[in-house]
Amino acid sequence: MEFMTLELHGRPVEIANTPMASKYTLHAKSTLNTLRSRGGGPEWFRLANKCYYTRQALDSWLSSQIQYSQSAAAPTGGDA
Repeated sequence: MEFMTLELHGRPVEIANTPMASKYTLHAKSTLNTLRSRGGGPEWFRLANKCYYTRQALDSWLSSQIQYSQSAAAPTGGDA
């Protein structure tokens, strides 16, 4: 999936509208819409009366949603 690029303060920022974010996160558009109104979803912003997400916000939110099984040890990042 390709993100759109927006120049923000002279730097390129990758952004996605709701349908694109839905494909990227594997969450339904309706789920993202609900999370946007109730809270608990990725950070978003409105531009020209449309909602957008930055790639960084989507990645951060997805990382926060990872749940590990209690029966399996969570990765520690150390040497195996």
